[in-house]
Amino acid sequence: MIDVFDVGGARVRRLYDGVAPAGSNAVAWDGLDAGGRRTPAGIYFVAVAAGGRRGEARIVRLRAELETDLAA
Repeated sequence: MIDVFDVGGARVRRLYDGVAPAGSNAVAWDGLDAGGRRTPAGIYFVAVAAGGRRGEARIVRLRAELETDLAA
């Protein structure tokens, strides 16, 4: 299981929930929350649980996607 949490401890999104093959695996976070909304820049925590073990890492989201208004 791989979850992303905000600094307040609220789960932002579950990235993976299942059984992965043994060895090295990769999961990417697109910066969206569970509702499909962009998350703001800031510090987040990633929690990984597998095989009865748990680990955490701090990540920094530097910026959200830029939006431009082409109709202006």
